[in-house]
Amino acid sequence: MPRGESSAASENLNDDMVLFPISADESASLMHYLDNVFPLQYPMYRPSTLMGGRGWLLALLLRMKPLYHATLAVSLYHRRKINITDIVHHPCRVAVLVEQEKHLEICLTEFQKVLRSANKCLKNISCAKLGYRIIALVVQLIFFEFFTGQGSEWKIHLRAATNAYERRFRDGLVDFGLDPRSKTIMCGSRLLSEDDGAEVMEEVMIFKFFTGTIIWLDIISSITAGTAPLLMVYHLRDIASNSSQIRLDEIMGCKNRIMLQIAHIAALHEHKTKVQQEGHLVNTGLEEAVSDIRREIQSAFTQAASEGFSFPDSSNTGMTSNSTLALDSCTLVTHMFSRMASIYLHLVAYGFQKLELLDTDICTAMGMLYTQVPSHLLRSMVCPLYVIGSVARQEEERVFFRNVFSSPPLQDPLFEHRAKILPALEEIWRRRQYTNGLTWGDSLELVPNLLLL
Repeated sequence: MPRGESSAASENLNDDMVLFPISADESASLMHYLDNVFPLQYPMYRPSTLMGGRGWLLALLLRMKPLYHATLAVSLYHRRKINITDIVHHPCRVAVLVEQEKHLEICLTEFQKVLRSANKCLKNISCAKLGYRIIALVVQLIFFEFFTGQGSEWKIHLRAATNAYERRFRDGLVDFGLDPRSKTIMCGSRLLSEDDGAEVMEEVMIFKFFTGTIIWLDIISSITAGTAPLLMVYHLRDIASNSSQIRLDEIMGCKNRIMLQIAHIAALHEHKTKVQQEGHLVNTGLEEAVSDIRREIQSAFTQAASEGFSFPDSSNTGMTSNSTLALDSCTLVTHMFSRMASIYLHLVAYGFQKLELLDTDICTAMGMLYTQVPSHLLRSMVCPLYVIGSVARQEEERVFFRNVFSSPPLQDPLFEHRAKILPALEEIWRRRQYTNGLTWGDSLELVPNLLLL
């Protein structure tokens, strides 16, 4: 056989043996995302090995071209930020930027193809399966725009994600091409089990994860937007029940019942703002709504105490080590969000007046931060840290927040937006000294377009 023919045959044989033709550069970027970036996006996510761990994530990335390239763009952005950050015009830095933009361009081009395909054949099951994969892609684009942008472009993708979520309920999941068993599980009729098989398990894991992520981002964004969450009408169905398939504590660390109350407080703020803008002097129902929310938060504290959680005070200023941590991570994160919710409620209802009414909440929160929260968990508490930090009174407390927001682990190259938080807190502290009647709405002017992630 001529040498050329032998070489061609050898190449064909090698091609047949390749499962996924991924270049070395792409392999490195993909693994960097899985090992480093994904844990930064979702530091509290610890999937059960019985349910396949993060296997669904790798499968999803390799099955959807635009999502794969969006993920590589995010990964390259992080690699570019953590490497040679002090050498702005370094050739390697420029090359990585070019590669990042190339993957983003491919992502957006392929995304348009996917949308055209989905619009043509929504009733075809193989095409309809794109539905939940499109949601995953849009969520990734939210993160990419938020990490790399300085404006509000991420809001466009979040609106697209919430629209897709709303359509899910309007059409009864028909557009998502789920296996009938997956649909039964997601509708709450029964729980996922190992007996459901790998395909159903993967579908349910993907759908629960990304719909839960959308709810989380929607609630968190509403805090700094000063508006009610866009998906609030669906909370009763999806996260209010004890049998809810979506558990936010498994995704971002805080249990559903507290995130629900945070959503209610954001809605209360929007309602109060509208009433004031319409010139009404009396806000009918405000005190009743505040009492209802406060009662639910207090119920969470009571339940925690009955389960053996002891609330510290701020007298002990020594941080505990991981080895002395007696409580699981989700318990700590949920308690911090609970204290934040109590403080947030006061700020929405009464502004930065009568902060002495928050003595218990502030002292308990600071005590937890000083004595029970290990440093690595602070990454999951950016939102509570901001709200609690805004009512810091003693210089010692303010020094704590200055240190937290100006050093690792919160200062990561991927999260440049966090650099805006400390200046906002400093300005709130300054205004509290010289401004009478400072409101929560006033403070939000300092953090436009900011997601407290």
